[in-house]
Amino acid sequence: MEIWELAARTFDKRLKKHPWTPWYDTCDRQVVLASSEEEARKVAADSASNEGKEAWLLDKWSTCKTIDPAIGPCTLLSHVQYA
Repeated sequence: MEIWELAARTFDKRLKKHPWTPWYDTCDRQVVLASSEEEARKVAADSASNEGKEAWLLDKWSTCKTIDPAIGPCTLLSHVQYA
C-alpha cells in the first residue's frame, strides 16, 4: 500500500464548465491509501462531493501521485479555501 495525493488540475478561470464549477461544496484534494493509481482514483471517487466521481477517475480532471514516506516528518495535507 502507498499514500497517494490526488488534486484538481488547474483550469483557466474563463472555462464555464469543469467539475469544480462552482468551487464551493466540492473537494479539490484528497490523500488516500491504496496499492495502485487505479485503486487510489476509485477510493477518491467514492469520496466525491459535488465535483462528481468522474473528476477523480479521469486524468484530464485530476492528478494522482505517490507520496514518498522517506521524506520524513511532514504535513500530508493542509488546505484552506477562502471565499
